[in-house]
Amino acid sequence: MARFVYGHLAEAGADERWRLWASRLSLTVAVEAIMIWLDAGSPDPDEAPRRIDQVVQAVITAIGDD
Repeated sequence: MARFVYGHLAEAGADERWRLWASRLSLTVAVEAIMIWLDAGSPDPDEAPRRIDQVVQAVITAIGDD
């Protein structure tokens, strides 16, 4: 999965080291967000995917061109 994200980030033109960081971190963030959401009692299940996606997108946005 990280390879897919890494390849997708190559299109953004970011430095290779930042792409590697973001590809790994985005997966970690997604898994942790789901686990914590479950631990919290699965609040608002219709809204949860959008919120988790926002957090993952923030990681990817963080490597944007400066």
